[in-house]
Amino acid sequence: MEITCKTNDTLPLSALTEFQGGLKKRTEDDYSKIIKSINKYGFAFPFFVWQHDGVNHVLDGHGRLGALQRMTAAGESIPDLPVVYVNAKDAADAKNLLLRLNSTYGQMTEESVADFVGQIDIDFDDLQLPSGFIDFAGLEANVEDFGTDFQLADGDKSEICQITFTLHERQKALIEYALDQVADHIEETFGNTNKNGNALYEVVRQWAEQKR
Repeated sequence: MEITCKTNDTLPLSALTEFQGGLKKRTEDDYSKIIKSINKYGFAFPFFVWQHDGVNHVLDGHGRLGALQRMTAAGESIPDLPVVYVNAKDAADAKNLLLRLNSTYGQMTEESVADFVGQIDIDFDDLQLPSGFIDFAGLEANVEDFGTDFQLADGDKSEICQITFTLHERQKALIEYALDQVADHIEETFGNTNKNGNALYEVVRQWAEQKR
């Protein structure tokens, strides 16, 4: 595992203790995605640590802490990890700081993510963005924008056809993100074996369901 950030202080994984408890619920799939991210991008951000009575409490980075512990259990050697020490008077003060670290004072939308990403190639597989599976609430789109005769196909199609679109980079990024989000939930529809075509159909189907 590569360390890709630098601080004045480091600690071995065995010296770190989680402090968050059950504040955030994570599945093994969540940890697998964090491990994938660490393997691909390295350990890129330090742990925030509160030292108290000889114990190094991790205030921020519990997901990565759990992922690293699983990597160790699997036999991987973990180097000493960068830490930043945080001052807190007592456990109550530390919990207050932890909640503030995890508070959300703004909201990301598909549109804002696409605008931020621009032309950068981002792997969304190991990211859990807060907007949900596919949430079009942040987009300025009305059903009227698509005409009054919009319908989904309701039977077998005898022909496989292609449609070509001219897109802005932001539109392209958003569509690719949406297709990626449904990639693990699609199945062949109407005899079409093209993965992207079925993914696009699933995105539109979900959109139509939300508009009912």
